[in-house]
Amino acid sequence: MNVRQRRLRIGCLLAGGLLVLLHVVGCSSAPLVTRPIHTEPTWFVRLDTYQESEKFKALQYDHPAEWNEPELATILSRLLVQPEMGLLDRKRPPVPVFTAEEVSRMTPILRTAFQQAQGSEWLSFVFLSPTGTNLEVTSGAFFIANRRLHVVIANAREVVNQFATDIGLVQRNPMRSIWGVHGHLTFDPDRFIVETVSNWSGGSNNSASELVLDYREIHTVTTPFSSPASVPMAAASTGSDASQSSREGSTTGPASLNGGAAMERDLARENRDLNAQVRMLETQIEALTRRLNEQESVLLQLRKDIGAVRSTKTRKDSRPSP
Repeated sequence: MNVRQRRLRIGCLLAGGLLVLLHVVGCSSAPLVTRPIHTEPTWFVRLDTYQESEKFKALQYDHPAEWNEPELATILSRLLVQPEMGLLDRKRPPVPVFTAEEVSRMTPILRTAFQQAQGSEWLSFVFLSPTGTNLEVTSGAFFIANRRLHVVIANAREVVNQFATDIGLVQRNPMRSIWGVHGHLTFDPDRFIVETVSNWSGGSNNSASELVLDYREIHTVTTPFSSPASVPMAAASTGSDASQSSREGSTTGPASLNGGAAMERDLARENRDLNAQVRMLETQIEALTRRLNEQESVLLQLRKDIGAVRSTKTRKDSRPSP
């Protein structure tokens, strides 16, 4: 083998190693097995689990689960995204994850999905709403573990070109985040929040936002209504004032008339929000550190393989011709 052929061989090895690395970094989500619950051209709800037997056997969710529709509608309507902001930005009001129409459509379907889910399956959903020549993508998952409801929002009204490959990747795994959630997932009232963590199971370079809720007393904030479409959307029409009134009404009652107590509650709530953001950043840093370590291990192995190939070729070339 001459020098040119040797260089071509090494170049092919490097290119192959780079492809492997890109695959590990960007497309590392495990293959899934799905069971459709409800499918329409613009949205679906289904049950997902891992294809690999070892992975799905390790899952132990509290499924199947029984819900009533008012409780589910309340949860969906009170899921909010608090927009991210800079140090000098004024705090913006939270934005509902789902519209009233989406809540109305999802509520009975999610109830059926929870009833049919097995202990190794989670509930996945995708909304693809046309907006001009683009699609507005909202996707994520729900599951119950250790008597806690986990809500994963991977994409919250992300505007994407309708022909983008990201659309197919999200449909394949709804927990795959295209650009990350621009803010943090929260709930009104926040007393039901157990923790907020980053979820990397979608196989993207960006994490989804996972909210853990203690939902067992959610009926205490369920407003009577005739249909899921009439569930009040927190902060949808009156912004942060409505959200704040809802939180204070459900936790303090007449005590909200005291101005000093209300100010203390606001400060405590802001401190909790800051602590939640710090915990989320720490979790993201830990996850990124683990991914970097994995990438370094892959690169180190590739360097060893390339070095071994070079060493072998050098020894062969150095042998005297017969």
